[in-house]
Amino acid sequence: GGRADYTRSENYDLERYVDFNNSLVGTKLWVTNIIQGLEANANIRATEQFSILIGADQKNYDWENESFGVDAGEGELPETRSAFDAKVRTTGYYLEGQYRPFHYIKGIAGIRQENHSTFGTETLPLFGIIINPSLQTVLKINHGKHFLAPTPNDLFWPYQDFGYFSFQGNPDLKPETGWHSDATLEHRFLNDKVAASLSYFQWDINDKIEWLADENWLYRPVNLDSFNGKGWEAGLRIGPYEGVQLTLSYTYTDAEEETAYVTRRATYTPNHQFKAAVTHWAEFGLTTQLSARYVGDRYYYGGDKTIQEPVGTLDSYWTADIRMIQRVFEHWSISVSGNNLFDKKYETYFSPFYDYNSGETTLVGFPGGGRSLFLSISYDL
Repeated sequence: GGRADYTRSENYDLERYVDFNNSLVGTKLWVTNIIQGLEANANIRATEQFSILIGADQKNYDWENESFGVDAGEGELPETRSAFDAKVRTTGYYLEGQYRPFHYIKGIAGIRQENHSTFGTETLPLFGIIINPSLQTVLKINHGKHFLAPTPNDLFWPYQDFGYFSFQGNPDLKPETGWHSDATLEHRFLNDKVAASLSYFQWDINDKIEWLADENWLYRPVNLDSFNGKGWEAGLRIGPYEGVQLTLSYTYTDAEEETAYVTRRATYTPNHQFKAAVTHWAEFGLTTQLSARYVGDRYYYGGDKTIQEPVGTLDSYWTADIRMIQRVFEHWSISVSGNNLFDKKYETYFSPFYDYNSGETTLVGFPGGGRSLFLSISYDL
């Protein structure tokens, strides 16, 4: 099999600074990301018990920014033009073998080699085992290596000065590396009308990438010394029964970040998350899903790596979404999605707020997305 994809995104920002004499210069800034992806793979069944998946993928990132100074009337000042572009390429080769000596057990072993144009080559092994003590019960265990390279935005985002705070990428970032493990037990009841699962997971990551503000309110990505976590996830599915299915899931995460000075609860990582969804399939091809999601409180420490207690806490929140998909003719489908149906007010991260009257800067929560509606039309070959 194979696939190809192309993504282009543009970010435009106007910073307009005007004083009483109209003498301060503002900035027009364009940041363009182009991502081209290509993947090919083949699944080879050598015997009834043994199969091999082999493949390769490549992504090309073309990143550029261009800016102009502007006068009070937003007219461009050509002598202030600044431009920068960067190209990043990542190529991966992977091989995975699956061996089932008999019905009750299957072993999985794989390896992926990641070749990054900026960060070199990383070899990522993966091991797993699936045990079926009965037709209704399955145990899955996985262990593998983690690797995540900084994005072009992380590395190259241009300096933006908003007066009382600023943003900038960090070309000195290192990639995240580490290990992750998980184990999941699933069991089905009542002729597969009810299914329950319980999972345990843990990870140990070095050089985790996090956007933080320093004492001068400069936001930029940095590498944390280490990021460790473990937790549990419980899931329940009831149905489908007469075209209706209910799914519930709860996740508890105990994540810590370690600096050279302290070990503390991880930044922006909630201890508790919950999701519930009701799905209905109509005979005329309409699928409707209504879901609700809960996210617990999250800590923030700013750029200070020496403190144990957070300088701010984002409150927990609930949101509700709906998605409806209607099949049309044989290959077409129309999808309508509504996010945050009740326009719930919540915050996603902290940002400074400057009061010009008092001259003080305070920490405030940056609002999450409000109610939104999306329409899409797709064609399946």
